Amino acid sequence: MSDHLPSENNPLCSGAQCAICIALKKENDHEKKDLEKRFEGFPDVVNLTELRAMMGGIGESPVRKLLRSNRIEHFYINTTYFIPKEKVIDYLLSPHYAQYRLKLKHWVK
Repeated sequence: MSDHLPSENNPLCSGAQCAICIALKKENDHEKKDLEKRFEGFPDVVNLTELRAMMGGIGESPVRKLLRSNRIEHFYINTTYFIPKEKVIDYLLSPHYAQYRLKLKHWVK
């Protein structure tokens, strides 16, 4: 992904007509379809264990921290997390997750 900013922050960008914006949207749409296909076997609303699996098996504490900080939209009822699969996919496509993954890879090395 590029550091390109949409028109309101970049006077050189013409927004919806901008070739870079169009390319980035197509790339994001393609990645979203890939994730939807990968997660077909998961229910539309996942629990904490399923969310961890969708995120590559990361630990329970980091996942709870993401949920408590509202990085991933969810519902918390009684003592149970309910996370819409669509919101998980949105998070996995977010800039925050891209940085988070790099930080994790750096830590593992």
